Amino acid sequence: MVGRTVNFNDARPDTDEGQLVSAGKLKVVRDRMEKLAAEQRLGLIAVHTASVEKQRIKQETLATPIIHVAEVGRLAAQDHPELSDLFRFKPSKNSLSGFRTAARTMLDSAVEHKELLKPYGLSDSMLELFGQLLGRFEVMVKQGTDGRGQHAGATRELRILAKEARGIVRAMGARNRHRFKDDQQALGAWLAASRVVAAPAAGSDNVPVAEPGAGQQGGSPGAGGDVRPAV
Repeated sequence: MVGRTVNFNDARPDTDEGQLVSAGKLKVVRDRMEKLAAEQRLGLIAVHTASVEKQRIKQETLATPIIHVAEVGRLAAQDHPELSDLFRFKPSKNSLSGFRTAARTMLDSAVEHKELLKPYGLSDSMLELFGQLLGRFEVMVKQGTDGRGQHAGATRELRILAKEARGIVRAMGARNRHRFKDDQQALGAWLAASRVVAAPAAGSDNVPVAEPGAGQQGGSPGAGGDVRPAV
């Protein structure tokens, strides 16, 4: 709706001073919404990428260094019973956070008892890989957290701007209905440009967004559709 209305105003400029002010404000809102829509999508992409990468790291860590340390620990525990519980990989809960805590505890224990474990085959390269994988996992945890924050912040501002845009378009609509009362084609074009689609259900992540590229002719609509309520 915002982008279409801006395009309509550009195609049929009004000489009315108040309408020119409103059209200028709407362009500013449109430009900001486009930037926020891009930030919103980047946040979602960051969250998705982090989620996929965390799962990959988890599988690689379980398949290589964790198995290695657990087996070396089991062998060492035969002669050193006090080690029997240190290298059993048992996350407190079946989640990525549970994996993260259990893996970090196992690595720290292996580093602490490194000299004791070496005679049983502990590999320095496996410990190094273990640390690298967990380090990468921590980076992805932060990326996911930052991405969710970026998405949420952009979403909040988009909702505020969507409300502002609706008010501007309503004000312009009153003028345009009078301006084009004898030009049904132009009036119909205005009504079509200022029409909005249904908003997502409350609580949905599919928040209203601007129409990226809508400031140019032929721009594609945004993934979230137009803003609501109708004007």
